[in-house]
Amino acid sequence: MRRNGKILLPILLTAAFWIGAPAAYTEPLAPKEHAFEVDIPGTPTHKEESRSIGVGNVTSENFIVDTAGSTYFVSAITIPRLASAFAPDSVLYGQTRDGMLEDIEGTQLSFEEIRRDGHEGRHLLYEMNPTDAPSRKGEAQFFRMGKKMYLFAAHGLADDAPARTAFFGSIKLTD
Repeated sequence: MRRNGKILLPILLTAAFWIGAPAAYTEPLAPKEHAFEVDIPGTPTHKEESRSIGVGNVTSENFIVDTAGSTYFVSAITIPRLASAFAPDSVLYGQTRDGMLEDIEGTQLSFEEIRRDGHEGRHLLYEMNPTDAPSRKGEAQFFRMGKKMYLFAAHGLADDAPARTAFFGSIKLTD
């Protein structure tokens, strides 16, 4: 009996640790005026931007969380009426990708078609190599829904990858 106790005690302690371990903190993000929900690891800062392009103004509503190991961001981009009506999706996805990579000084590794909740989108893998910090890997998912382009992105250190996987797994398109 004593022998079994020596074996069971470590198993019970390990199980108690995992059962009682708190889950990573996430906050649901589901703005009423947008067609998405996502669990983001922290309280996001909110920032609105507007840029003029040849066919009108592009406005974006951005939600950003910086953690010790990663940066998460969600952008709801309003596509100008003319571009929304006449530009093919491939052009809009490409322009959104290029603008994001330029803003973060990233390099594309791959850019492929995906589907989520019945919507076509694009999946981008990228890399950032800042001169004063370690290299960071990232990914982004883009979905066009009418006059909106939704961008979900995260990049960070390798040891924070499970949190980024959970972030992307939580995306729901709610049109």
